[in-house]
Amino acid sequence: MITAPQAITSRHYPTELWSVTAKADQKQLVLKQVANNTSSIWQNEEATRTGIDQIRQLQEQLGFSSGTKRFVFLLYADLLTVQAQHALLKLLEEPPSNTQIVLVSSKPQALLATIRSRCHERQIIAVAKQQDQKSAENYANWQQLSISNAIKTAENYKKRDETLPVVEALVRFLRNEVLPQDTNLPTLQTTLANIDYCLVALDQLANNTNTRLVMEGLFFRLSRHNAS
Repeated sequence: MITAPQAITSRHYPTELWSVTAKADQKQLVLKQVANNTSSIWQNEEATRTGIDQIRQLQEQLGFSSGTKRFVFLLYADLLTVQAQHALLKLLEEPPSNTQIVLVSSKPQALLATIRSRCHERQIIAVAKQQDQKSAENYANWQQLSISNAIKTAENYKKRDETLPVVEALVRFLRNEVLPQDTNLPTLQTTLANIDYCLVALDQLANNTNTRLVMEGLFFRLSRHNAS
């Protein structure tokens, strides 16, 4: 069941990214997740390449106000052209009222990092426990880094394509595993701040900022209580 969008961090995320298996029938999978009375707009049911014109048509369609909650399901989102993704990004930055946008993809890594960072990601097929365990280990270790160790650890992250999935996995772990367990305000605020630090790092990586320097800055922020 889809719920209304929530403030996942200090920012607002009216968009979800659903990761599914490659063999999934994406529309049928979505239909199993939503209520029968959901007002839905479907995009790319035929799993074809989606260009900028289709996204512009969607923007025009969503320009008409809706008095009730509506959902937009963009299937096979990894088939969006780069130009279409940039057009979609503008829609995600200024979403229409009463509208939840859901991107469905078996290859979320094919989407722009700036799009993924603005989505609350859900794994419809459960994430491998090994990936969550690695993110948990990274999170625990990175929060304890001294300044000198942060600089040294950042040397291991020089390749952007290898670093992006690591930070994205940490964001998913914090949102899906850590946030639901935060029961007191100080801990919750720390987790929210750390998610935002990761999102800033993802934006910087998307803009081709030096990968090592991005990770060094992220480590400094995550270990802020140990940096003095």
